[in-house]
Amino acid sequence: MKRFALVPVACAAALLFGACSGSATQSAPPNAASAPANAPAETASADSPSRCAPAEMATTLEYQDGGAGHRYYVLRVENTGRVPCFIPAQLEVTPISANGNMFTEPAPATSATGADVVLEPGERIAMEVDAINPGALCPERTVSGLDLAVGYTGTSVYSVSHGEKMNSCSSGEATVKVGDFEVE
Repeated sequence: MKRFALVPVACAAALLFGACSGSATQSAPPNAASAPANAPAETASADSPSRCAPAEMATTLEYQDGGAGHRYYVLRVENTGRVPCFIPAQLEVTPISANGNMFTEPAPATSATGADVVLEPGERIAMEVDAINPGALCPERTVSGLDLAVGYTGTSVYSVSHGEKMNSCSSGEATVKVGDFEVE
């Protein structure tokens, strides 16, 4: 008799977990064998970082050395956001005035690996900038006190450097060459 008393208790417990319901196969989660083969890839893409936003980037320019008509700088772009984000494999760098005037065509900057770079919060990329002395290239059209603008290729500027200022030509001559960038 005690054996029969346990059956309703066991079935009641099973109902809580859906095992005794008539629709157990409808409410049970699918097993791994029946899951689509591409399910992990969909999950991974949903968790992939987005492109770094301008508000989450801090860009600095630091003078390193100079000579023979060149000044060398290090340009750094840091993820100041709270989540990882990515920098595309191709960027553009150009001298820019305080009011937003760009003086030359953007110089291309490429990831050292040739791929997008994911930056964790607080991580940064760095690249060498070779600035040709505009005093030698365009002495009568030199503009001083410029920052460097860093932008996504073919789109608007996303970050403007702070720190060291540089000079460029007002007539469009290319005065900046940028090396490959990589995570520091």
